[in-house]
Amino acid sequence: MLSKSMTILSAILWENPSNGYEIVKKLSVMEIKHWYNIAESTVYASIKMLEKKGNIEGKIEKKSNMPPKTIYTLTLKGETELTETIREYLQKFSYDTVDFTIGVFFMPVIGKQEFSSIIEVRCKYLQKYTSHLSRQYEEISKQKLPENVLYGVKYSLDIALVNLENAQKILKSLQKHEGDYD
Repeated sequence: MLSKSMTILSAILWENPSNGYEIVKKLSVMEIKHWYNIAESTVYASIKMLEKKGNIEGKIEKKSNMPPKTIYTLTLKGETELTETIREYLQKFSYDTVDFTIGVFFMPVIGKQEFSSIIEVRCKYLQKYTSHLSRQYEEISKQKLPENVLYGVKYSLDIALVNLENAQKILKSLQKHEGDYD
């Protein structure tokens, strides 16, 4: 599985082969910094790591009297690993919401049909999980445990409920707009 930074960069290259500077510009335009802080130095380090792993290839281009630049493209290996990572980010519930955000942001990598199926599975999982947390919260509320334990379980339940609600909204929107994203 790819790191968050490598997933974002791979997805950008999946959309369009680019050089490092163009990737940095694209990140700025996408305003990813508002939900995931990726420094420019991380971009270049991640490019080198992706290239070393064989996930991307760089080809030097020279146009007229401009300095040469390396254009990176995603390899088949890179596309496979990107797809697997996006699936994992969407399927797995985590209290770190950045993974899911990346998965949603780059949903076109897996296509609308698969995205919709994964979100359905996520909704089912979150329904069971929130039900479990609700029972746990009720049981703990009856016991004489420190308040911080109660707060922690309630906080976890609230986050899971918001995730469930948002996944249901995404699913409803996907069903409403069938065919718009593939």
